[in-house]
Amino acid sequence: MSEKLKKYCYAIGVGVLLFAAHWLMHKLPEEHGAYDVVCALANAFTLPGVLLAAVGGLTWCASKGTFDLFSYGASMTIGRFLPLGKKNVFHSGEKYYDYVERKRGERGAWLKECLVVGLAFLFVAIVFTVVSHLL
Repeated sequence: MSEKLKKYCYAIGVGVLLFAAHWLMHKLPEEHGAYDVVCALANAFTLPGVLLAAVGGLTWCASKGTFDLFSYGASMTIGRFLPLGKKNVFHSGEKYYDYVERKRGERGAWLKECLVVGLAFLFVAIVFTVVSHLL
């Protein structure tokens, strides 16, 4: 099994676990019809879809360096309140440009699999939502 396929299987597994957790936590009423079941399925597919798509989107943003400014600012702010010393990694005196260049070399790949699987779950949720409105 290739590494790419394993990542997709992990993302699908997380999605199925979130779906099952939502489905088990929200019991159907005693007298439920087709409309109630379809609405419950739409809700259960929405949770993993939104969460997985959000994780995929945030990792894409992070891979492009979107959060470098925030992490640099936080580390410099923390460094102002810690005493100076050799162990103080927050007060290195590193300029922002140097920080961004160093971080660019350390960045990993983003989680495309989470985004794709999350969008697939959202698509299924939209289909069930449309079906529920037709019932």
